[in-house]
Order: sequence, then C-alpha cells, then structure tokens
Amino acid sequence: MKRTRLSAAVAGLAILAALVIPATATSAAPGDAALTIFHGLGPAPNSVDIYVDGALLAPGVDFGDTLEAELPAGTYTVEVCGAVDPAPDPLPAMGCEVSADFPNGGVDLTVENNKSYTVVAQYAGTGVTTGRPTVVAYENDLSCVTAGEGRIAFIHAATAPVVDVLFDGAVVFDNVVAESAPQSIEVAGNAAADIAMLIEIAADGTDLFDTTITQTPAGFNYTLIFVGNPQQDAFYALIDTNYALEDCVPPTTVTTAPAPTTTVPPAVTPVVANPRFTG
Repeated sequence: MKRTRLSAAVAGLAILAALVIPATATSAAPGDAALTIFHGLGPAPNSVDIYVDGALLAPGVDFGDTLEAELPAGTYTVEVCGAVDPAPDPLPAMGCEVSADFPNGGVDLTVENNKSYTVVAQYAGTGVTTGRPTVVAYENDLSCVTAGEGRIAFIHAATAPVVDVLFDGAVVFDNVVAESAPQSIEVAGNAAADIAMLIEIAADGTDLFDTTITQTPAGFNYTLIFVGNPQQDAFYALIDTNYALEDCVPPTTVTTAPAPTTTVPPAVTPVVANPRFTG
C-alpha cells in the first residue's frame, strides 16, 4: 500500500500564523476559560468563517491559523462555514451560505472557568461522524515542570486508527485513540540532539507521519496536534504550539549564616587560702 509521509521541523509556533481575536470581548473577565482555537481542516488554505452562538468569531480563517479567545464557563455552539466575503454576522437562520460539510446546527462545546483549552476544528476520528468536520476541546496542562526539563503533550485529532508515538525509536505514547485526552511526557531541556518523532498505526506499525522536534531551553510546554484525513485530500500534518506555564516560583535556597562563635574562658576555681599565724 502506498503511504504518504510528511516531515516538518517542530519548534514553537514555526508552523502557524496567529490571529488574536477575542471572542465576546465584552464578557471576558478574570477566571474565564482561555481557548486557543486551531483550524486543522485541510487541505490548505480551506478558508472558513467561524461562529460562536451565531456570532461571527473570525472570518476567512485558513488552515493552520490560530485564534485566541476567552469565554465564561458554559456550553457554546460552534459553527464552521465555508468562507464568504463579506461574512454575514450574525449567522443567518438558514445556516451557512457555503457549506463546510459541518454538522447541521453546529457542535456544542462546554468549557469551565480557570481552565485552558486547545480547541481543534478537525476531521472526526471516532463515532458515526468519523471523517466529517467537527470541533473538539482538549484541556491543557499548564502546571510546573521539573527543573531543567520541559513538557511535550500529544493530541490525536486526525481521522486515523489508534496510533503509537515514538521519540528516537522508543514508544512514549502508546495506543492513543483519536479525540482522547492529551498525553504528555517531560524531557530534558537544552539537550544536545533533536528528537526524531514518528507516528505509526499501533496495530501494524505502518508509518503515518514523521518529524523532528527541535530542543529548546528548559521550561517549554509544547502541544503537538496530529490532524488530517487523507480521504478528504487532507494529508496528515502536525500543528504545534508552546503554552506558557503557570507562574512557577523557583525553589528558594535559604542560606543560614553560621552562628557566631563565642569563646568562653575556662571557669576559674577560687583558691581559699588558710592563713597561718605564727607567734
């Protein structure tokens, strides 16, 4: 069977063009859910318009673009339409003017306050809608990492079987099911060599995608998103981002000055003299 393998160097946001567009900015408040939305519906450019609860979030979003948004906790309906110019706002009652083969009525997405999410417009990897566009939210891990190390998380957001992920020939994530929660591993920062990454079908070892992860100074928090659906001519690809870790206070070393040394003179034993009188 002929296989197509793509390679790319993964280093922070090298693959992505970023759009910073606040969603419902008037409702944004401290503690809202933080969303980073990725357009993973290839092939490029596959420009789309994205709506949340009928309101236009962003027009003309191309494959690989990202959007930053903040939303209060709740359930929201996300709709993806084929891009038109100008994009209507709000979304007409009849729905998209140009279909993106997205589920009628959109996809409901639930988020919680004080959490960070990777939201991927992707081809479904499981269920009755396998292979069709959908939107899935994956919760991010922003916790501190071990000193001198960084975190690499992997998201299976492709129309593909269960996969294994290998770093330098060793399996680090095994039997990863599409749309499952992200898996992560800590690796040493400032490593001398880059990491050769391979994604293969768990059942038979068929290679699906390979790339190189370029090492960076410790403290990184990469999320690697595997997307694609060859049946839609959307060949497998990897989208990556580097999330900032929560405020990690380095351990404080307390140096205690040595206590001053006091020299105590030896005790003096008084000598009692017994006087003698001579006559």
